[in-house]
Amino acid sequence: MHDGQAGIVLQSWPRFLPAPGLVRHMIESFFSFHPHANRLFHQSTFLASLAYPPTHPNFPSTAVLHALCGVGSMYTAAIPSSELPGHGFMPDYEILQERYRDNGHIESFSETHIKFARREVEHSFSHGLRLLEAQQALMLIAWWYWCNAKWVYLTVGQIVRACFPFGLHLSSHFKPLIDGVMPASLLPPPEDGLDDEIRRNLFWLAYTLERLSGCGNGWPMSLDDEDVSQLLPVHETNFALGISWPDASERQHPFSKDVLLTHYPGQTDSFGLYVKATILLSRVRTFNLRYRSKRFCEDEATMYSVKYREHWEGWVSDNEEDPRRTAAFMELHRIAQSFRGSFPHPMQDPMASGTIDPHLFVASVVPNVALILLHDPHAHIESNYCQSAANLLRASRSILELLYGADSSSFDLSLLDCFCSFAWYAAGRTLTRFWQAALQVQAPEQANTFRTEVEYIQSALLKVGRRAPLAREYMVHNA
Repeated sequence: MHDGQAGIVLQSWPRFLPAPGLVRHMIESFFSFHPHANRLFHQSTFLASLAYPPTHPNFPSTAVLHALCGVGSMYTAAIPSSELPGHGFMPDYEILQERYRDNGHIESFSETHIKFARREVEHSFSHGLRLLEAQQALMLIAWWYWCNAKWVYLTVGQIVRACFPFGLHLSSHFKPLIDGVMPASLLPPPEDGLDDEIRRNLFWLAYTLERLSGCGNGWPMSLDDEDVSQLLPVHETNFALGISWPDASERQHPFSKDVLLTHYPGQTDSFGLYVKATILLSRVRTFNLRYRSKRFCEDEATMYSVKYREHWEGWVSDNEEDPRRTAAFMELHRIAQSFRGSFPHPMQDPMASGTIDPHLFVASVVPNVALILLHDPHAHIESNYCQSAANLLRASRSILELLYGADSSSFDLSLLDCFCSFAWYAAGRTLTRFWQAALQVQAPEQANTFRTEVEYIQSALLKVGRRAPLAREYMVHNA
């Protein structure tokens, strides 16, 4: 770029963005280290768009660039002191009014740009401008909130609810019989196959974010699984090449028969398994949240079945209120137990390549978390005959085994999906219960084993917490 062109770019450069070189560095850091970067954006296309002048319609939106600065700065130390609050960077207007600011609080570079991004997103939504990019920026904001243990529930809800008017949750095979007075989508039709796949990825990233971040609470989700008919994501090779699967009718969707345990050759990759794992987790959460209301309505799947009478305990019980003695529970238990074993052989081990595939790692962890969520309300830890307790112990130690493998590699654990911190916390909390039970029955060897396992999980959370404050919060709760 010659001096004249550089001067034009700088004159039109968005007012509160850092210098172009620093923005580029933040974006490259994001693509290098964030586990979902190459699914939220098509990397080569996005990087090429940075070559346009800021006034060009194909130049990335300011909302996206601010959000990328906020998230990308988490993966690099290359922030000049002149760009930090208190060193001349703070803008001449305030996004956060003074009365809402904590006494003595100094915003970091990352926090400042997330707030700029939020302001730009609201402007885009209120004026109906660049809506798809605003949704992408809001995804980045929500990831930042989650990683930093901020209030994420409402932001994720906004993202997921926006998928309805944008038509991101639907495939053409399952359009409603009537659309009403509003168009099926506020977005224009996709320009090509790549644009279509970017939108599909955006929906599944929003879906997985809500389901995974919501595991730590018992609040309802913003989107019902029965309203999701979007095709599953295309294989990463197709997406990188910018092409869609040639025949959409051959692709899986959430209504496909046995979708969680059937994986089509040529279409299955780690991101697809990550999405399927999240669908499984969503079904488990829905069962726990809605079991009593469905049973009240005499839903057949939630009614007591005599054939499961002796399955879960070592003695006969006629407790018809036990959710484990229902077809719905047994089906979820079966899928969770079989899920990882159903993976194609090359994808059985998320660390087989010498590094870690973040999507495959989460897909391997999720079925164990699903088993913990299923069995935790029904487990009698002190009983040697309780099968729910046995399932809790096996699932927790399976999570711990994956953590051992990941920690023994050269991979930085803080680069994994934030959900991993919750999974380790869930395993640690469960093992703590067994540790306490061992102390009560005066079994010192078992107690020492459980103590060692819990302390190992705490050390991993502390290590990850140096970059991701969410892990530190879980470590405190697990102490």
